[in-house]
Amino acid sequence: MAGSDPAHDAPDSEVPRIRVVALSAAAGGLLLSAVVSVLLVMDAQHPKAGGRQGTAATVGKYTCTYTRRDDLVFAGNSAAMSHRVMLNSTGPDAAEVQCLLLRHKLSPGDIDGYFGPHTEAQVKRLQRQDHVPTDGVVGEQTWALLRHVE
Repeated sequence: MAGSDPAHDAPDSEVPRIRVVALSAAAGGLLLSAVVSVLLVMDAQHPKAGGRQGTAATVGKYTCTYTRRDDLVFAGNSAAMSHRVMLNSTGPDAAEVQCLLLRHKLSPGDIDGYFGPHTEAQVKRLQRQDHVPTDGVVGEQTWALLRHVE
């Protein structure tokens, strides 16, 4: 009969099996979609390593171009003075921290705008050298150290 429901015409033992297969396929597709989405998000949050580092060299998408305003030094990525920057922070503030660490002869790794474990270790080193709380977080006190004109 045209337009009839195949599940209605199938033997009673086949109907549950068809539903199980359909539900399994739908659940598998949903799971695959979720896994791919998580992988894409994780990849976007961790910039790729590589590139050169240097005082005025382009590294990744950030550069270190130092300027002096009164008694403060800026590297051209951010004018932050109190914004907290810490492990897993990303963006211009993190790149500014990396450039300023480089200026203090501390190697944060690539100037990539990702405040990873290596950048955190160098922040702690600066904090220890200047006798401030060693927490690896760049807050108001650590910004002042980083921006200080030597």
